[in-house]
Amino acid sequence: MGGSVSQRCINSVRIIANYGSSLGVPMDAMLRSSNIQESWLEHSEIQIDSAQELKVLDNLLSLKGNAFKLGMELGSLYQLTSYGIWGYALLASPSLRKAIDLGLRYLDLTYAFCDIRLEKMDQEARIVFEPKVSGPLADFVLYRDLFAMMVVQKDLFAGAFPEFKVAFISDEPAQSSNLPLQDFKQRYGGDLCFQQEANFVSFSADFLDVALPRGNEITARICEQQCCDLLNAKQVLAGTADRVRQVMLRQGLNTSMERVADEMAMTSRTLHRKLSDEGTSWRK
Repeated sequence: MGGSVSQRCINSVRIIANYGSSLGVPMDAMLRSSNIQESWLEHSEIQIDSAQELKVLDNLLSLKGNAFKLGMELGSLYQLTSYGIWGYALLASPSLRKAIDLGLRYLDLTYAFCDIRLEKMDQEARIVFEPKVSGPLADFVLYRDLFAMMVVQKDLFAGAFPEFKVAFISDEPAQSSNLPLQDFKQRYGGDLCFQQEANFVSFSADFLDVALPRGNEITARICEQQCCDLLNAKQVLAGTADRVRQVMLRQGLNTSMERVADEMAMTSRTLHRKLSDEGTSWRK
């Protein structure tokens, strides 16, 4: 399932930047050419374009290399609560099947750069990942997104996830002295396989309908409605209106239309027309 909303919360960049700092990468190097200011990282309400987060990931990969090691370590930092209401909606889902269904329907509320889908093959269920980017970043975002899902599944099952396998199309990466591949099973409880026909996490289909320990139908419905409202708001804000909102967050909510238009390199008259074309206005 692919995403169509390019705007995303800046919280993921904060996780990436802090991880890079732990590796000794200066913050200005992490954010270089992303058009993200370091001060923004303290404001969870700020939305950025997905291309800006990709640039931060690209900076990290260029500086540190080893996509597998970076992806595994970075992905492990995305706790279920890192995703906001989407994470709580999954946590309250009564079964894994319903959690996966909800998670994929609202994937645009996450930080994933992969298309993700659920497949059933005989008695096996597979969650398949396909990177939406190409080039050197493809493996990096794949590893990050997939290992982030490992954290999600541990949270959903309170650490008691059933036996599973993780498969990658790529060749087995070179061993790293501080992150040997054999540590994976100890950390996550699954097996790693390379040179496979697809990138996926597989497990017995019987577990799709096992009750989740924190499942609550009423809470799940409330959270899903909030996910729906949030996704609708993101879609409405796409375009000029969203850009205006971001400039206002930087300049302060008491700024003028003229100042905002100036930063957006247009006249206030043009800004008024663009907002009108989107069915909104400066006042709104």
